[in-house]
Amino acid sequence: MELGKELDDWERSKIDSATMMWVHGGVGTGKTALLLTFADLCRRCGRAVGAFFASNRFANCSDGNRIIATLTIQLMQAFPSTKKYINKAIRADPLLFSKGREEQMKVLIVKPIKQVATMARFLDVVTFGLKSYPTLIVIDGLDEINGNEAQCDIIRIISVAMKDIRLPLRFLVASRPEAHLCLAISKLQSQFPDDRVSVIDLNQDVLVHRDIRHYFTMKFAEIRSMHPYLPADWPSSDVITYLLDRASGQFVFATTVISYFSSPDDRPDDRLGVILKVLETPIGDAPYSTLDQLYTHIVHSVPMKHRADVMKILGQLIVSSDLSEQQDIFGVLSKSLRIEQILGLRDGDVKRLLRTLHSVIDVGDDLKLLHASFPDFLLDPQDQWTSLLILQNVAQRWDWGIFEPSAIPLVRVIEASKYYSDFCFVFAVNVRSCNIHWLQASGNI
Repeated sequence: MELGKELDDWERSKIDSATMMWVHGGVGTGKTALLLTFADLCRRCGRAVGAFFASNRFANCSDGNRIIATLTIQLMQAFPSTKKYINKAIRADPLLFSKGREEQMKVLIVKPIKQVATMARFLDVVTFGLKSYPTLIVIDGLDEINGNEAQCDIIRIISVAMKDIRLPLRFLVASRPEAHLCLAISKLQSQFPDDRVSVIDLNQDVLVHRDIRHYFTMKFAEIRSMHPYLPADWPSSDVITYLLDRASGQFVFATTVISYFSSPDDRPDDRLGVILKVLETPIGDAPYSTLDQLYTHIVHSVPMKHRADVMKILGQLIVSSDLSEQQDIFGVLSKSLRIEQILGLRDGDVKRLLRTLHSVIDVGDDLKLLHASFPDFLLDPQDQWTSLLILQNVAQRWDWGIFEPSAIPLVRVIEASKYYSDFCFVFAVNVRSCNIHWLQASGNI
């Protein structure tokens, strides 16, 4: 797909120095699938040095101390001539693997590569570039390595390697956009020219949306071929556009709903009706089970002592995301500073409290929910988090009604005492699903 071509162009670029590409995106944006596909392509073409795919589901795959050792073994396979230098270094210092990652990187990766760099360049010159040497080093799931300090340390030692290695290696790193990693990458960018450190934001990249649309089109064609009774134009282009909007750049959303449609025991058009909320979800069905598991893992990363405040902030964002620009007449509902004032928090509290949720929330001055399916998860009446949500105190007392802002303790949209005190806000509250919908604002109701 198109993102793969973008990575291929970067890996093959003529920049004669080591470079780094950081691919970041929220939960389910397809980072691992993208890097796996590209790494496999480079491996088959003899362009891959090594790869480490981290995962917090497996103990050995989340240990940052294993990265250098893993890459060292792969380096000896990619450049056999490095083996003698690496063996010599290990014999000279048997305790090498108990030392810091920077020392291991220097002795086991950087020095051996510098030893063979001259020969690699000579080979490239005499064959006029027709026979290339391996250049790609992949580290996926950096945010899943144990400890924020270890994650940032890996970025730092990559920067050290980029300064020391005189060979055009390509470091491809993927992670969620956690706050400490964004800061570490920003520091790295300040140390090199723009063309040495590149960034792909999968939440914003238009190529992601094109790839997801292509995926939907291809998979729906396969489903139609398995069910001849479906019309040739099923589903309509409007439905595909709706699903694309719901995906919000999440490949996991696309794969989840396609898997749901592909059940051999049910009609795909009926299951599409469930997704479109035209039909009720059958008992026992779980259309978004994969997404729910991901979101559950993310929200449980919030420390227990902060969850009440985080739920208030999420509630404010859910309300503001339902409003159009015309309805949010003061344009303040998603401002970090304004939310702190509304919820009685101190300066900087919003960004501090949301530090573990960067994969689902764009935490800037204007806060933004990155995925349309995340509020659905939070407001699911069958989910345990629903009882913590914003309307628990309000919905117990009213079904429909007109509320002064001060009557809503957790989501006071505007503090009437400070802003246009003759305004009140009309809300429709669905008690069963804990949904809140802003209907209108008018003066002196």
